[in-house]
Amino acid sequence: MRRYKSAEVRERIKRFLERPSSIVLVAEEEGRIIGFAEGSVTAGVSRLGVIGVRREYRGRGIGLRLLEEFIKESKRRGAHKVYLWTPVALKPAIKLYVEAGFVPEGFLRKHFYEMDMVIYSKFLK
Repeated sequence: MRRYKSAEVRERIKRFLERPSSIVLVAEEEGRIIGFAEGSVTAGVSRLGVIGVRREYRGRGIGLRLLEEFIKESKRRGAHKVYLWTPVALKPAIKLYVEAGFVPEGFLRKHFYEMDMVIYSKFLK
């Protein structure tokens, strides 16, 4: 596993944020980042790369609000579809995506870190 120096990480994040295709959303409480979502829109398709909420803030609807805002921003940028992939074992995430109207579209066997992954997607109207 490669480890990055702080300056290198900051530069990579800066380059990502400067791309016109990037979507980055942050949830804050009292000036503290408690959740985020990131992805991008390319050729009318939006990819949700990561969505995360600090453990102590989970179960409060923050992930759902981030997902809803990500979908709205994807639509605003002309996407007709949002897709993502998640580990089969990540049941809370799968529940979130299914409740938001995502459907399974594919299966990746022993993919990242040799974990089985499911591709979910949602067509936007």
